[in-house]
Formats: sequence, structure tokens, C-alpha cells
Amino acid sequence: MQGKSLLIAAALLSVACPCHRAWAQAEIRPLSVAKLRVPSPEVVPQRHLEVGLLWEMGWYDQRFDGSGGVQDRDLASSRGELGLRLVAGLIDERSFGAELGLLIPVVFEWNESSITDEKGSAAGIGDVPVGLKVRFLQSREAAMALALSVTTPTGDQATGLGRGHTRLAPALLFSSQPLGWLSIDASLSFGGAVGVDEAQKGKVPTWGMAHEVGLAWLLPRGSGLTPCVELGWQMSATPDAEEEYAHKLVLNLGLNYQLNQRIILMQGAQVDLAGKSTSRGAMWFMSFLFLG
Repeated sequence: MQGKSLLIAAALLSVACPCHRAWAQAEIRPLSVAKLRVPSPEVVPQRHLEVGLLWEMGWYDQRFDGSGGVQDRDLASSRGELGLRLVAGLIDERSFGAELGLLIPVVFEWNESSITDEKGSAAGIGDVPVGLKVRFLQSREAAMALALSVTTPTGDQATGLGRGHTRLAPALLFSSQPLGWLSIDASLSFGGAVGVDEAQKGKVPTWGMAHEVGLAWLLPRGSGLTPCVELGWQMSATPDAEEEYAHKLVLNLGLNYQLNQRIILMQGAQVDLAGKSTSRGAMWFMSFLFLG
């Protein structure tokens, strides 16, 4: 097993609720883990169940313009998610494998505007993502898979816990181990919003795309440790908005500790390096995963 899972829709679309601009920055992904956060083509073994308890906490500050210069701060926001993740292995044969997963997230959010002095907070169940991953190639040199995630609008949009529309995100996943001590994971994904109402048009991205690459240093098996570094680029488009296109460059750093064949602990941090028309911020995340 290898690091963190697959809900590409959220990271891709960078969708923001009209009153909570940092909404999409912190989101737990629902399918089986990769090495850190870049999705992997690996699947949960057939007739096995992966249970994960996940925690993410992010801090964001809308105070940089597109060139990196400081501007008047508009909104500071923090968001936490505690998620119960369930992933079932459907098929696991030589080259072909499949899994189905979902996540039940409990969201905690706080925000404050320095311009209006308005403050807000909310807690409750967020949007529930469901995903299917199908691995169609696996060899000594590489593995590839197709994935589809659907995020349902179960969270309360009025309080900032949900987006108020469905999101679809297909992805192509790739993994390779060119050296005995180095593993590479990469993904190319697209996302789209479905069922956006009139009040949201021009305020949420209608489509997005992302490319992520992760490197993992494979230490000797006895150590159980896997240091990881990942770089991701995300872009989204919002027609009729002041800034039609938004993009972001993200750095992830983390460490996995595999206690045994069934239990993995993971801690990491995510930092937004650059971007245009997106909130800059940072996030800390950890997970406890059990494969039954």
C-alpha cells in the first residue's frame, strides 16, 4: 500500500462556496491510498476492506495577487475534516483489478473577513464522494488505471459545508519503479460540475484539470518508512467570473510508516507555492489505515 487516495474532483475544480473562498483547498480523497496524496493505480485486494480514519486541517489567507504581491486581506479561513473512509476490493488479478470506495466527512470551518469584520463557523456532514478505480495494466515496469469519482451534494451549502452541486472527475493514473529505491506516481485528471443552479453560475468553476507527480524514497523493508515529495499543478475555469481562469502549484511533503502488512500511519503537509485567483494556504494531514 502506498500513501493517499483518490478524490480528484475536489483538488481539480478548486470550487469555492460564494461565502467561503478556501472551501476546496482541504479535502479528503476517498479511494485506496497511494504513497501520499497523488493517486496510485494500485487497488485494494479482492474481498478485502480498507478502513481509514483521516484528519486534515488547513489554514488559508486571501492576501496575494496573481504576481505574488501582497494586497489587502479579504478573507482568512480555516477548515478541518475528519473522515471515515471505506474501500472494498472487487477484483485483483494479474493485470486487471477494481475497487469501490466512499468517504463520510465531518467538516469544521471558520472564516473571518478583515474588510467587513464578519465571522462565520459551521460543522456537520460534508459532501460525500464515491469512487471507482479500474487497473488495466500491471507489469514489472509500470502500472496504469482509470478512475472515476462522483461527489454528491449532501453537505449544507448555506453554511459552507457543501457546494450545492455534483462533481464528476475521471482520471488516468500511472506508477513506475525505475530504481530499486525510487517509486514514481503520476496522474492526469479532469473534473466537471453538474447541476449548477442559477445562483452559482459564474461563481464556481465549471471544469478543471490537474497533473500531479510524486516521488517516494523506498527505504529497506525492515524500516517501514517511506519519505515522499509531490508536486501538483491544478487549473480551473469559471465563465463570467472576474478572473475566468485560476491555477495553483502545490507542494506535498510527508512520511509513511507501515507498522505491518495491514496498518499504515501517514503524516504530511501541503503548501500552495504559487497561484492566480486562488487562496494561498497550507494544510497538515494525517491518517490511520487498516486493511482487513
